[in-house]
Amino acid sequence: MDQNNEDSTEKLYNLVEKIGASSEPGAKNKQWYRHRDPTTRKALRISRHLRALEQDILDLDGKNTVSLAVDPFTDTIIVSIHNEDFSCSRKAYLNPKEFYLLRKNKKVAAVFRKCPSWNDVA
Repeated sequence: MDQNNEDSTEKLYNLVEKIGASSEPGAKNKQWYRHRDPTTRKALRISRHLRALEQDILDLDGKNTVSLAVDPFTDTIIVSIHNEDFSCSRKAYLNPKEFYLLRKNKKVAAVFRKCPSWNDVA
């Protein structure tokens, strides 16, 4: 990967982290990111995706389970949420940086640590 691509990726995930921090309860200046920059729009999409996934994980009850897997060819982390009531599941494919940002929530990290495959992913 060349330096310019690494810089843009780093900028993207810094924005995702800032957007996530600005959407926390009690955060001020929630609208600072309203720009037309494509990187900012992509960061908003990623942030919304991670927030929705976080909410689904935190809404778990005894009938829903979370499992983790890693695709060895792409280093993609697969988060699966299984709902036994409806016999359905949700799968999210995350890169390591997105998985790191998702784990910044201590409650989500605690759920992940209970997964049997935690040691393979962490």
